[in-house]
Amino acid sequence: MEASDLKPISEKIEAHRAEYERNEAAVRTQLVEPLLRLLGWDPSDPSQVTPESPTEEGDADYILHLPSRPSALLIEVKNLSVAVRKAVPQAAKYCFGRGASYGVVTNGNEWLFFRSFEQGKSMSERIVWSANILNDSPEAVFRRLRKLSREHLLNVEDELAHEERLEQTFLFICDTEDGRTALVKAVANTMHDHLNTGGSGSFALEDIVDFLQSKAIRLAQLGNETPVPDIEPDVRQVSRGRSPRRQLGEKGIEINGDFIPVEKAYEIVLETAECLLRKKALKGPVRSGSNRYIVNKTPKHPRGNDFFGPKQLSNGWWIEAHASTQNSIEKARKLLDETGFDGRKLKIHGF
Repeated sequence: MEASDLKPISEKIEAHRAEYERNEAAVRTQLVEPLLRLLGWDPSDPSQVTPESPTEEGDADYILHLPSRPSALLIEVKNLSVAVRKAVPQAAKYCFGRGASYGVVTNGNEWLFFRSFEQGKSMSERIVWSANILNDSPEAVFRRLRKLSREHLLNVEDELAHEERLEQTFLFICDTEDGRTALVKAVANTMHDHLNTGGSGSFALEDIVDFLQSKAIRLAQLGNETPVPDIEPDVRQVSRGRSPRRQLGEKGIEINGDFIPVEKAYEIVLETAECLLRKKALKGPVRSGSNRYIVNKTPKHPRGNDFFGPKQLSNGWWIEAHASTQNSIEKARKLLDETGFDGRKLKIHGF
């Protein structure tokens, strides 16, 4: 498959939009199946593709199989008028019924790839990527959709680890003052030249810098708009001279009513781990996925690659503390979940 192969499909969507908006079967046979063939799948081969596959919740449109992994990917198809994100919960139920670890929802134009199961994460947090054939560049759509090819699905965990590393690094840059400054410098002059070309207006470089700084800060805060639910895991913070009472406006985390002041985002997961060590609840390595550790006895992941931003814990173990604010919260919740507590109830203050 090449990026140029998408042009006939985009032209077909434009020319027959009204038909595809009311006819899901046409979307399946005229848009989805041609793309599957481009990606190396044969819809007529039952060892590769099972159409209309029954589950306890209903019939899934397609199940894709690999020799080493039956039910490698489930695809749920909607007509073109449907917003695909609204169909993700239904597709996730189908995945659960068939034991498929990954799913796709598509209306022929927009394709959304998600993890079926991931403890401690909401459905929206399990969405990995989306691609829009009409709105995104052909090159960008090609790079996304080729991840659904037979070749790429064989190494899907490596692909996802790569995606996660990119996202974490970008959010980490946005979450630090030095990182935001470097990012803004890289973009500001280009924006300044573009905005002031052709007499369309006068934009001061300082105004552009201020705008970009606010955008970078906002990116680092994505995902933190929904209040974190109250919880009461049986974990106590008693050492390091920490105060169990929060001062007005003080940043920190709260576990079982005890407040632990923290200043930086990475300290959210770090202090959670220290708290679990004092409780003697953290007894071994904790993974965030099949290819990554949050905590390990050495600063390395399962396949030998180094931790990014490692910090050593009080017992000599290591934690991957590099993270955006939201990612640090997710890791802290994961630690609580994996040690017998309810990570959803972790209280976060000031972030």
